[in-house]
Amino acid sequence: MNKLRKIIALMLSLSVIFTAAISVFSAENFDDDGNRDNDAGLSDEEQNVLIQDSHPKHELDNPDDAYIEDIEYDTYIMGKNEYDETVKKLTAFEMWVPIDDGSYLQPIKAGEFFLSVCRYINCDSFYDEDANKEDMWEKAHDMLKSMGYVDFNIDCTDEISFDNALRTLVNALGYKQIAYMYGGNDNAYIQIAANYDITKNFLDNRSASIRRTDAASLLNDSIKADVYISYGNNGHKSINTLEYFKDAYKITGVVESVSEHAITSGDTIYKGIRIGDYLLASDRSDLYDYLACKVEAYYRKEDSGGNTLLYISYHKNNSIITIDGEDIKSVENNIIRYYSDNKTKKVSLNSSAKEILNGFSPKSLDEEDFYNCDYIRLVDNDNNGKYDVVFVYKYDIMVVKRIVESQGMIYGLYNDDPNGSLKVNFADCDMTDRMGNPVDAYYITEDSILSVAKDIETNKTKIIVSNLMYTGVVKSTNGTKIKFEDRTYKYSTNAEYYKDAKAIKNGNKYTVYLDYRGRIAGYDLLKTDDIQYGFLIQAWIEDNRSDVIAKLLPYTGDMNEFKLARSTKIDGLTCKGAEKIITALKIAADYQRSTLATLDSSYKIMADYSDDSYVYVRVPIMYKLNDEGEIKYIDTPYHSDNENPEWNDVFHDNSMTMYNDFSKRTSSIKPGGMYLRNTLAFNSDNGNNVAINSKTKVFVVPVSNDRGDIGDTSQYIKTNLTYFDDWVYYPQTGTQYTIENRIEAYNVDESRTAGVIVYYTSDVIPEIDKKVPLTVVDEVVKAVNDNDESVTRIIGWQGNAQMQVDLAEDVYLKRYYNGPNGSKIMSEVKHGDIIRYVTNSKGELVDYVKVFSLKDEDNPDYVKTGNEEGKTVEPSTLNKTMIAVSDGKYAENGHNTSHIYNAIGSYNYGAMYRLVYGTLLYRNGTNLVLKTKVDTALGQTDKIEIADFSGYNVLFIDETTNRIYVPTEDDLLAEQSAGEAASKVILHTEGGKQRQLIIIKRAG
Repeated sequence: MNKLRKIIALMLSLSVIFTAAISVFSAENFDDDGNRDNDAGLSDEEQNVLIQDSHPKHELDNPDDAYIEDIEYDTYIMGKNEYDETVKKLTAFEMWVPIDDGSYLQPIKAGEFFLSVCRYINCDSFYDEDANKEDMWEKAHDMLKSMGYVDFNIDCTDEISFDNALRTLVNALGYKQIAYMYGGNDNAYIQIAANYDITKNFLDNRSASIRRTDAASLLNDSIKADVYISYGNNGHKSINTLEYFKDAYKITGVVESVSEHAITSGDTIYKGIRIGDYLLASDRSDLYDYLACKVEAYYRKEDSGGNTLLYISYHKNNSIITIDGEDIKSVENNIIRYYSDNKTKKVSLNSSAKEILNGFSPKSLDEEDFYNCDYIRLVDNDNNGKYDVVFVYKYDIMVVKRIVESQGMIYGLYNDDPNGSLKVNFADCDMTDRMGNPVDAYYITEDSILSVAKDIETNKTKIIVSNLMYTGVVKSTNGTKIKFEDRTYKYSTNAEYYKDAKAIKNGNKYTVYLDYRGRIAGYDLLKTDDIQYGFLIQAWIEDNRSDVIAKLLPYTGDMNEFKLARSTKIDGLTCKGAEKIITALKIAADYQRSTLATLDSSYKIMADYSDDSYVYVRVPIMYKLNDEGEIKYIDTPYHSDNENPEWNDVFHDNSMTMYNDFSKRTSSIKPGGMYLRNTLAFNSDNGNNVAINSKTKVFVVPVSNDRGDIGDTSQYIKTNLTYFDDWVYYPQTGTQYTIENRIEAYNVDESRTAGVIVYYTSDVIPEIDKKVPLTVVDEVVKAVNDNDESVTRIIGWQGNAQMQVDLAEDVYLKRYYNGPNGSKIMSEVKHGDIIRYVTNSKGELVDYVKVFSLKDEDNPDYVKTGNEEGKTVEPSTLNKTMIAVSDGKYAENGHNTSHIYNAIGSYNYGAMYRLVYGTLLYRNGTNLVLKTKVDTALGQTDKIEIADFSGYNVLFIDETTNRIYVPTEDDLLAEQSAGEAASKVILHTEGGKQRQLIIIKRAG
């Protein structure tokens, strides 16, 4: 900013106009294209801007959750959207100060308005966003009063009328002396505002208090006006307000390129946006939707040369529509016909329309490029009824079978090739999850669905990764639609591959794998003869000496005793008769025990684990059942001479194979370790460790050699990665590691991701203690389990991984607690709530504790562990187990429990289990500074917490949009800049170490 301009701004009130005659007629207002601009403040809708499905809906799109005003909801939302966009614009020019939460229809305080005016005209050297707001209001009032801009009496905390707000603004823009020449009364200021294009939008009741939306609109209207600068005896000049105060300049034009994306080949730039001939630097990530559109933009000229984008919006002359690929009927002669509401509609293309496939370089497309696409987006940027640019989004589909990251190779069903492969440069690949969040190669697992776009010219690759899956019985099929019990899916764009014999059939049970749009791209047919996984505990010969029974924990199904077929193939050898079956299993058990004893000196071999009629096998197996439900095939980690020699390879999934290198064996003490999320650490460990992902099958079994422990079915769990409480490396040294805990990895693929993990522990089913992770509940649904039983299922998130768990019988998500004066209080687990839970040997949820209610429905003084209905302990003597802070629209509830922990002392940073609810004060890179409150003997006091946003365990719960997702840094709002709208954060620590970070955005 030119320092001279600041000086002149301070001198405006001292200027004296000696001009003999003053024009009172308004100047014509022209756009940059030379056409008269007569919008007079009309909304985009009134200006015929058509934008369909181009941007997300406003956050307040659920009237039941957020709407509290006394006007029609649609009208309220329209006004809210306009207000938010205006505030976004003013904030870009540093001429709007964040104000308290509340409706945009609330009256604005005089001090709030004065402070924005001071920032507008750069008389804000006193401004400190961290200071007390009312102090800032007073200083703004005093500044404007000393300059003569506020020439009436008012208290900063009072509401301000339209007339006084307009008077202040007109004075600040240099028109005070002119207004006084016309009498200096309120009507004179109205005339000046109209004549000099400061605003033409006047309230009917000008003496009434103006609302926040009125104040924002008044300031926004004025940026088209000029500052009136007087000098000498009778001289004056006019300069646009933004140019004068903010060094901001307006341009209108078509967006030719956004970073590497362009509508003209070769017109890409490194980082920024090109509008006509103007190149504007910007690091914003949300500019792509403006590509090819006509926009109005403001930029600042930098002292170093170059220009920086400040604000951008759609010009009124745009029409933007999106058409789903399956609705396209034809594309010919520059006309696209499509189906909408059971009617055929058409749009016309400009004869020279640009065509862009998957956001890469423009090229000429033919009708084949439109066939089987996901969707198209059409832009008419001159509002002549013919569309100038066509964006086509069409992806190849891959169902992943394995990934070799080190070689940059992915293998699987690629479109219609079951043996397809994809070469990927992961270091230079635009890869996101289905929500648009950037992901790395670790996110891709077996049966991930990839939507792949490649550009031959630039050799760039875009991949959208979806790990959505669903299991159920097909009830009906109708062309491309597949109906299960509770939902219906369509095939993805690789539907041709699943025609005829490969088609999904009625009555069968499938696991289907879905692409980013929720369409079936792959499936597994679940049938009896399929390979199944289980943990074989023991086998014995029955008294009749002809039947062999195996005690087995299947990965799919319940712990049970299975009969073996009279002829059973074990490790490639066909065994006929009970004795041969037991002998083959003894050989497998002997091999496993001798291998483990060689690899790990701490391994203790079980005494008397077998004789002629029984054997404690205790290994994971792959097995098959015959039609009678008998085991007919077993594959153990032992590789016999009867098996395929290729199955002895380290990396494969055709046979149960232990990964012998899985260990830090230099000391010959520790069992294996595994990295769950930390790819950098994993890739630098020289092959000593393996990873697990959401597809890894995990068996948790007793390490004890005591036969009582081994035979106790409650000591066995089949689970997945959600079982493990540490999300970096497991087991750790120190308290989490004992000599009794050990891990074994099986069926490791070439990326060193385990297909099966066996974790031996002395404490299989823990209480709800420090080790139990947080689970964010997304859905509670009725479902059918693997045994075709109706169950209640929680679908949610642990860390940043999606999970699901079924409730055990007689476990309910509604609980009753003892309330005051003998009353009963009901608490229910719902969407957005956070719980911690434990499971039984079937992997079913058997107990839980609720630790957070998104809608603030629970009183933490009563909803706590130990105060359940029927308990007789005085609630006040029990530790709180729930975070409950009433903010946003729940403020009246009065709950203020922001800290729970299991340690002695009022605030123990090193507690082994601790939850903190705080407000994001500010962010420094990935370091977050949180402010929370704790109880002391003298009442509540503020405390500061430091959290890290760079880890993998970060989630966002957004009540306003009903979503739970993995956030980016852009989702964080610091109090430093957002005021009362600052992000609320739940921090979970264990022993002072961060385990989970959850961002909360409540409605209202």
